[in-house]
Amino acid sequence: METNTKIEKINVAIDMLQRLKNDEINEEASIVKTPDFEDDVISRRGAEKLAGVTQPTFDKLLKANKFRVHRVGRKQFFLRSEMLEDLKRND
Repeated sequence: METNTKIEKINVAIDMLQRLKNDEINEEASIVKTPDFEDDVISRRGAEKLAGVTQPTFDKLLKANKFRVHRVGRKQFFLRSEMLEDLKRND
């Protein structure tokens, strides 16, 4: 009997810990927000179109550091808000 009581107490403790863990995870998930810039990401082609220039001209502008570029590996991407700021600044 004593063993069964100890096992029940351990099971109750485990259950309580699992609930606490789930509550903590849910609380953390509500705090963490997705970045606002996700909808703002545009491809290189999109950036070329937004700038209104051809690919070779865009290459020259990038080399001249006229636009901010972000990279993940070899892939380039741009933020629409930064592109608009850079276009205004470079006019």
